[in-house]
Amino acid sequence: MTEEKAYNLIKAGLEHIVFSVHGVDKTIYDNIMQGPKFETVVQNIERFVRIKDELGAKKPEIEVWAVLTKDVQQQLQETRDFWKSRGIKFKGRQLDNRANPDIIDTSDMAGEDSEWKYAYYCTIPFWRAWILWNGDMVLCCVDWERTTVFGNIHKQSIKEIWNNDAYKSYRQRMKNRDLAGTLCEYCEGT
Repeated sequence: MTEEKAYNLIKAGLEHIVFSVHGVDKTIYDNIMQGPKFETVVQNIERFVRIKDELGAKKPEIEVWAVLTKDVQQQLQETRDFWKSRGIKFKGRQLDNRANPDIIDTSDMAGEDSEWKYAYYCTIPFWRAWILWNGDMVLCCVDWERTTVFGNIHKQSIKEIWNNDAYKSYRQRMKNRDLAGTLCEYCEGT
């Protein structure tokens, strides 16, 4: 996240931004994540907060999310305190299996309650954008393998990507429940 991009996002009226930072241990983070190293990510987030404060902006709401792996769970309070001291809300997210049944067997994750509750269909492609560390704008947060990349914010604006033919076509497929061969085909959230 460059300084210019931070200014542009805040001035554009972005309402909510989520940074994925899995823990506060540099070694654990760097082993889990590809791309920028832990220190760089923290500096980028702190810069974003500073710019928001400089502009006197109320929005966007800033959150840090982490998948609750064993390592992250062992540092949960330390992680909460780390982000709280920087004025940032932290949320731990349970590992789920919404996109690819080959990634992990989640059959026993629900315990006795095997009926997980989801909306009738997923609304993510209609209201939320997921932008990866390298600028790729993907379908959703579980597209770890980047199977559905709609564009890259270093080459196009978010607005251009959001309104491109590929994104519009995918949304139409979601409405029509035509998910065969897509990332969403095996997702329990669709």
